[in-house]
Amino acid sequence: MKRLRVIIILPGFIFLACLAFAFTGPKEPSYQGKTLTEWLLVHGRNKDKNDYTTSRNSIQTIGTNGLPTLLRLMRATDTPVIGKAIVQVNRLKIGHLYIRTAEDKHVLAAVGFIILGGESAPAIPELLKLTRHSDFDVREMSEGCLGSLIEDHQEFRSSFFGALTNSDLNVRALAGGFLQTKFPKYAERLGLNIPTSH
Repeated sequence: MKRLRVIIILPGFIFLACLAFAFTGPKEPSYQGKTLTEWLLVHGRNKDKNDYTTSRNSIQTIGTNGLPTLLRLMRATDTPVIGKAIVQVNRLKIGHLYIRTAEDKHVLAAVGFIILGGESAPAIPELLKLTRHSDFDVREMSEGCLGSLIEDHQEFRSSFFGALTNSDLNVRALAGGFLQTKFPKYAERLGLNIPTSH
Protein backbone atom coordinates (compact mmCIF):
# COMPACT_ATOMS: atom_id res chain seq x y z
CA MET A 1 0.00 0.00 0.00
CA LYS A 2 2.82 2.37 0.90
CA ARG A 3 4.60 1.59 -2.35
CA LEU A 4 1.43 2.28 -4.34
CA ARG A 5 1.05 5.64 -2.59
CA VAL A 6 4.62 6.58 -3.57
CA ILE A 7 3.98 5.59 -7.19
CA ILE A 8 0.90 7.81 -7.27
CA ILE A 9 2.35 10.81 -5.42
CA LEU A 10 5.88 10.93 -6.89
CA PRO A 11 4.91 11.82 -10.49
CA GLY A 12 2.73 14.65 -9.18
CA PHE A 13 5.52 15.94 -6.98
CA ILE A 14 7.99 15.94 -9.88
CA PHE A 15 5.46 17.65 -12.13
CA LEU A 16 4.94 20.44 -9.58
CA ALA A 17 8.68 20.78 -9.03
CA CYS A 18 9.22 21.17 -12.78
CA LEU A 19 6.49 23.80 -12.98
CA ALA A 20 8.09 25.70 -10.11
CA PHE A 21 11.47 25.57 -11.82
CA ALA A 22 9.94 26.77 -15.09
CA PHE A 23 8.77 29.95 -13.36
CA THR A 24 11.68 30.50 -10.98
CA GLY A 25 14.64 28.91 -12.81
CA PRO A 26 17.56 30.80 -14.34
CA LYS A 27 16.66 33.31 -17.06
CA GLU A 28 17.87 32.48 -20.54
CA PRO A 29 18.67 34.69 -23.52
CA SER A 30 15.98 34.61 -26.15
CA TYR A 31 15.41 35.52 -29.78
CA GLN A 32 12.12 36.10 -31.59
CA GLY A 33 10.11 35.00 -28.57
CA LYS A 34 11.94 31.71 -27.94
CA THR A 35 14.59 30.97 -25.32
CA LEU A 36 17.86 29.34 -26.29
CA THR A 37 16.68 25.98 -24.93
CA GLU A 38 13.50 26.25 -26.99
CA TRP A 39 15.52 26.95 -30.14
CA LEU A 40 17.76 23.96 -29.35
CA LEU A 41 14.66 21.77 -29.02
CA VAL A 42 13.26 23.14 -32.28
CA HIS A 43 16.57 22.45 -33.99
CA GLY A 44 16.55 18.85 -32.80
CA ARG A 45 13.01 18.26 -34.08
CA ASN A 46 13.35 19.99 -37.44
CA LYS A 47 13.17 17.88 -40.57
CA ASP A 48 12.37 20.77 -42.88
CA LYS A 49 15.55 22.37 -44.29
CA ASN A 50 14.25 25.94 -43.95
CA ASP A 51 13.14 25.43 -40.33
CA TYR A 52 16.48 23.78 -39.57
CA THR A 53 18.30 26.81 -40.98
CA THR A 54 16.06 29.19 -39.01
CA SER A 55 16.77 27.49 -35.68
CA ARG A 56 20.49 27.33 -36.42
CA ASN A 57 20.60 31.02 -37.32
CA SER A 58 18.62 31.91 -34.19
CA ILE A 59 21.07 30.04 -31.96
CA GLN A 60 23.99 31.75 -33.69
CA THR A 61 22.28 35.13 -33.23
CA ILE A 62 22.04 34.50 -29.47
CA GLY A 63 25.75 33.70 -29.68
CA THR A 64 28.02 33.97 -26.66
CA ASN A 65 25.14 35.24 -24.53
CA GLY A 66 23.99 31.62 -24.52
CA LEU A 67 27.21 30.12 -23.14
CA PRO A 68 26.12 30.26 -19.45
CA THR A 69 22.92 28.40 -20.38
CA LEU A 70 24.83 25.78 -22.38
CA LEU A 71 27.24 25.21 -19.49
CA ARG A 72 24.32 24.92 -17.07
CA LEU A 73 22.73 22.30 -19.31
CA MET A 74 26.04 20.44 -19.59
CA ARG A 75 26.44 20.38 -15.79
CA ALA A 76 22.98 18.89 -15.21
CA THR A 77 22.82 15.69 -13.17
CA ASP A 78 20.01 13.44 -11.93
CA THR A 79 20.18 11.27 -8.84
CA PRO A 80 19.25 7.62 -9.55
CA VAL A 81 15.88 8.13 -7.82
CA ILE A 82 15.07 11.31 -9.73
CA GLY A 83 16.24 9.77 -13.00
CA LYS A 84 13.93 6.77 -12.59
CA ALA A 85 11.04 8.99 -11.51
CA ILE A 86 11.44 11.18 -14.60
CA VAL A 87 11.37 8.09 -16.82
CA GLN A 88 8.17 6.93 -15.12
CA VAL A 89 6.49 10.31 -15.51
CA ASN A 90 7.44 10.50 -19.20
CA ARG A 91 6.00 7.03 -19.75
CA LEU A 92 2.62 8.28 -18.53
CA LYS A 93 2.45 10.54 -21.63
CA ILE A 94 0.38 13.24 -19.94
CA GLY A 95 -0.55 15.60 -22.77
CA HIS A 96 2.59 17.27 -24.12
CA LEU A 97 4.42 16.93 -20.81
CA TYR A 98 7.96 15.67 -21.18
CA ILE A 99 10.54 16.19 -18.46
CA ARG A 100 14.07 16.38 -19.83
CA THR A 101 16.62 14.12 -18.18
CA ALA A 102 20.18 15.24 -17.48
CA GLU A 103 21.31 13.30 -20.55
CA ASP A 104 18.74 15.16 -22.69
CA LYS A 105 20.20 18.44 -21.43
CA HIS A 106 23.76 17.33 -22.19
CA VAL A 107 22.77 16.61 -25.78
CA LEU A 108 21.12 20.03 -26.10
CA ALA A 109 24.26 21.68 -24.72
CA ALA A 110 26.48 19.78 -27.14
CA VAL A 111 24.29 20.83 -30.07
CA GLY A 112 24.54 24.45 -28.96
CA PHE A 113 28.32 24.39 -28.60
CA ILE A 114 28.76 22.76 -32.01
CA ILE A 115 26.46 25.28 -33.69
CA LEU A 116 28.32 28.20 -32.10
CA GLY A 117 31.62 26.69 -33.18
CA GLY A 118 34.56 29.00 -32.58
CA GLU A 119 32.33 31.38 -30.61
CA SER A 120 32.29 28.72 -27.87
CA ALA A 121 35.93 29.50 -27.07
CA PRO A 122 35.21 31.52 -23.87
CA ALA A 123 33.69 28.34 -22.37
CA ILE A 124 36.94 26.35 -22.77
CA PRO A 125 38.09 26.62 -19.10
CA GLU A 126 34.72 25.42 -17.79
CA LEU A 127 34.42 22.64 -20.39
CA LEU A 128 37.89 21.45 -19.41
CA LYS A 129 36.86 21.32 -15.75
CA LEU A 130 33.78 19.31 -16.72
CA THR A 131 36.01 16.65 -18.28
CA ARG A 132 36.82 15.75 -14.64
CA HIS A 133 33.21 15.84 -13.44
CA SER A 134 31.99 13.03 -11.17
CA ASP A 135 29.19 12.20 -13.63
CA PHE A 136 30.37 9.99 -16.50
CA ASP A 137 27.94 11.44 -19.06
CA VAL A 138 29.00 15.02 -18.25
CA ARG A 139 32.64 14.03 -18.72
CA GLU A 140 31.97 12.19 -21.97
CA MET A 141 29.85 14.94 -23.55
CA SER A 142 32.30 17.68 -22.51
CA GLU A 143 35.22 15.76 -24.00
CA GLY A 144 33.22 15.16 -27.17
CA CYS A 145 32.44 18.87 -27.56
CA LEU A 146 36.04 19.91 -27.00
CA GLY A 147 37.35 17.31 -29.43
CA SER A 148 34.88 18.17 -32.17
CA LEU A 149 35.44 21.91 -31.84
CA ILE A 150 39.23 21.56 -31.86
CA GLU A 151 39.07 19.50 -35.05
CA ASP A 152 36.56 21.71 -36.89
CA HIS A 153 37.23 25.33 -35.87
CA GLN A 154 40.56 27.13 -36.16
CA GLU A 155 39.35 29.95 -33.90
CA PHE A 156 38.45 27.46 -31.19
CA ARG A 157 41.71 25.55 -31.66
CA SER A 158 43.77 28.72 -31.26
CA SER A 159 41.87 29.64 -28.10
CA PHE A 160 42.31 26.13 -26.74
CA PHE A 161 46.07 26.37 -27.18
CA GLY A 162 45.83 29.68 -25.32
CA ALA A 163 44.42 27.74 -22.35
CA LEU A 164 47.89 26.19 -21.99
CA THR A 165 49.06 29.55 -20.61
CA ASN A 166 45.91 30.26 -18.57
CA SER A 167 46.49 31.93 -15.18
CA ASP A 168 44.73 28.97 -13.53
CA LEU A 169 47.23 26.13 -13.06
CA ASN A 170 44.42 23.57 -13.04
CA VAL A 171 43.12 24.80 -16.42
CA ARG A 172 46.65 24.58 -17.89
CA ALA A 173 47.03 21.04 -16.60
CA LEU A 174 43.61 19.98 -17.92
CA ALA A 175 44.29 21.51 -21.34
CA GLY A 176 47.66 19.83 -21.62
CA GLY A 177 46.35 16.49 -20.41
CA PHE A 178 43.41 16.65 -22.81
CA LEU A 179 45.68 17.33 -25.79
CA GLN A 180 48.08 14.56 -24.83
CA THR A 181 45.24 12.07 -24.47
CA LYS A 182 42.99 13.06 -27.39
CA PHE A 183 45.37 14.82 -29.77
CA PRO A 184 48.88 13.45 -29.16
CA LYS A 185 50.19 14.85 -32.46
CA TYR A 186 49.22 18.37 -31.43
CA ALA A 187 50.76 17.82 -28.00
CA GLU A 188 53.99 16.51 -29.53
CA ARG A 189 54.14 19.43 -31.97
CA LEU A 190 53.77 21.86 -29.08
CA GLY A 191 56.36 20.03 -26.97
CA LEU A 192 54.04 20.09 -24.00
CA ASN A 193 55.39 20.03 -20.48
CA ILE A 194 52.21 19.60 -18.47
CA PRO A 195 52.20 21.28 -15.03
CA THR A 196 50.99 19.39 -11.99
CA SER A 197 47.57 20.57 -10.83
CA HIS A 198 46.76 21.04 -7.13
